[in-house]
Amino acid sequence: MFWFLLFTYLSYIFPKHHEITVLQTSDVYGRYFGYDLSTNQPHNNGLPYIQNYVEDARKEHRVLLLDNGNMLLNQAIPCYPETIDTTQKNIVARMLNYMDYDAVTIGEQDIKTTPDVYNKFRKELHAPVLAANIIQKSTNQPYFTPYTVITKKKIRVAIIGLASPEIQQHLPKHLWPDLQFEDMMTAAKKWVPLIIKKERPDIIVGLFHCESGTALPIAKQMKDFDVIFCNQDPQTVCKAIVNDYGDTVWIINPGQNGDYIGRLNVHLYRKKKIEKIQFNGELIPLAGQEADRGFCRKFENDLENIKNTVDTACIQQQMTNDR
Repeated sequence: MFWFLLFTYLSYIFPKHHEITVLQTSDVYGRYFGYDLSTNQPHNNGLPYIQNYVEDARKEHRVLLLDNGNMLLNQAIPCYPETIDTTQKNIVARMLNYMDYDAVTIGEQDIKTTPDVYNKFRKELHAPVLAANIIQKSTNQPYFTPYTVITKKKIRVAIIGLASPEIQQHLPKHLWPDLQFEDMMTAAKKWVPLIIKKERPDIIVGLFHCESGTALPIAKQMKDFDVIFCNQDPQTVCKAIVNDYGDTVWIINPGQNGDYIGRLNVHLYRKKKIEKIQFNGELIPLAGQEADRGFCRKFENDLENIKNTVDTACIQQQMTNDR
C-alpha cells in the first residue's frame, strides 16, 4: 500500500512525459522501387529506402508518417497501363498502405494524373487525402478531406492539409473539373479555429503543398501552428521561426526524390493539463540507408511487370515533359 500511495503521489506531483515522432516525405516523383525506369538502372533513393528508415524509427518511437504531395505522378504515366487500370488497385496506394501512412496532402503532380487516377488513388488509399482549400463548386465544400486528428502516445495531433492555388494556373481545367482553390491563409484562418474548438488537439500540424516562402506568412501571422511541413523548394529547409505571438514554429521541407526525410520530435509533459511541449526538427539523409527487403519483395512482381510493359523511350519523353 505504501508504494502504491507513493507512486500515486509522485504521479500527481511530476508531469508525465509523452513522446512521438512525426516523419514527412515529399516530392518523391516516382521513386517507388529503387529503380530508374528511364535508364533501367537501380538508384539509391525513394520508397524502399524511406521504408527502411521508418521501420527502424517505429521500433523505438510512436511514429506519424505523412506526405505532402507529388507522390502519385510516376515515371511511367501515361505509359504504364496498371497505373490507370481499373481492374486492380492503384500501385502507389498499395505501396503507401503497406508503409502505413497516416495522412497525405494532394499535390500538383498528383492532380496532373487526371481525375480518374487521383480519385481512384484517394478511394483505395487507407490514409486520408487532405486539402481544406480545394473546394467543389457544386457543393461549396472541400473536395478532399480538410483535416484529420490522430492520437498517439496520448498526444492528440490535428493535421490540416492545404495546397497551393497556383496549381490552377499551372494545369488545364479539365484536370480539376468543378474545383476551385481558396487562398491558403484564408482557409487556414477559417479551419484552424474550428479544429481547435471541435477537436481540442494538443498540437497542430500544417501539411502544406507549397514552397516554404508561401508557408512562412501563415506560420508568422497565425497563432496555433506548431510545425508546417512544405515542399517544392529547390533546396531542403529545416528551421524554427518565432511567430507574431512569440511562439516557435518549425518549417520543414525534405526536398525531392526521397533523398531526405523530414523529422519532428515531440516531447509533451502533462499533469492535468499540458505543462510543456518541446519540438525539435531535423532532416534525415537517406544516403547510406539500405532498401527495405520486405518492401522490395512485396513489390518485385510489380517492378518486373513495369519493366516488361513500359517503353523506355515513352518514360524518357514523359520525364522531359514534366520538367
